[in-house]
Amino acid sequence: MERESYRMFQLLKLLEDEAIMQSTEYGVEVFEDGYRFMEFDYDNNSWRAIEGHRTYKPHQLAEGLFMVLDSQAVELKIASQKTGDETDSEMFSGGIDDIDDEEGASAPSIWILSSGELTEFRIEIFKQHQQDQAFVILGYETGELEIKTPYDE
Repeated sequence: MERESYRMFQLLKLLEDEAIMQSTEYGVEVFEDGYRFMEFDYDNNSWRAIEGHRTYKPHQLAEGLFMVLDSQAVELKIASQKTGDETDSEMFSGGIDDIDDEEGASAPSIWILSSGELTEFRIEIFKQHQQDQAFVILGYETGELEIKTPYDE
């Protein structure tokens, strides 16, 4: 549980840095048993899974672990550079095995913007029937990320 929590935390920090350096909008789609990273494609005005990148491939949690996402309703909008159209976020429910890799995938639950901002969120990673012993990853609109362990006071 600790390893999975710190893995996700570090990947979020890395993706946040990459968003700023590459001037690209990224997202994270969270499931009860894993997550995947996405990027916004301005040419098609849609989100797509990051492919061909070993670091940001979809990840399934170790057996017996679960995660719960609590995020503010996403009111962020990304305007297409070509058309000025906007896209809204939707949340996908289900497991990581249920993801559909078609073009124009739904918007991710967490957005990591090239401006350094991100969707405010709280992710709890826990063992089944032990949610009170969860590791918690917190993301703030300002781009700050924090991790809390069950051992923190």
